[in-house]
Amino acid sequence: MLTVLIRFIPLLMQIFGIAGIIYGFLYSGSMILGSGIGSPTGKPSDDHYVTAAWMIGVPVLIFLIGWLWMVIGFLTAPKRRVEK
Repeated sequence: MLTVLIRFIPLLMQIFGIAGIIYGFLYSGSMILGSGIGSPTGKPSDDHYVTAAWMIGVPVLIFLIGWLWMVIGFLTAPKRRVEK
């Protein structure tokens, strides 16, 4: 049971990472596009770009860690021999 759970963790990391990337792009894009509407200069502040970078960067990092975990697990898995 523990082995199955350990195998599902990187898969879940990839699924949540991709979902976070999509959500981060949508939310960050709308935040940056809409941030200049109420400002006196009509331009967004640098804080919005930093927030957008974090909202996209963290899910990408989670996805990459899960992907590396699966690749390393696949490459280091013991090989099974099929007996005839």
